[in-house]
Amino acid sequence: MIIIIIVAALAAVSILLINQESSSSTERYIVITVNKELYKKIPFDDATMEKLVVQTDLGSNTIVIENGSVNVVDANCPDLVCVNTKPATQVGDMIVCLPHRLIIEITDR
Repeated sequence: MIIIIIVAALAAVSILLINQESSSSTERYIVITVNKELYKKIPFDDATMEKLVVQTDLGSNTIVIENGSVNVVDANCPDLVCVNTKPATQVGDMIVCLPHRLIIEITDR
């Protein structure tokens, strides 16, 4: 009985370590699209620091990438939903500015 418990515990620890290792090695990117077209794709990790202004005929958005997050800090759209959206930090997080047709997404591909 003790051997079964020890083997089960070792298996559980091994599975946790393998899952943690595979998730930490996944590359992340910030993908910015405007009007459904790729504007910029940026490799992204906790050390990435960049400030960029996306200026189009539809308007302007200022994006800041720092401390493992991406955030819209300024925009000239009427509702400012993108500015008031919490910073994106994980794969799958998105920030959207509908008036400017801007989408910022963190992805692993």
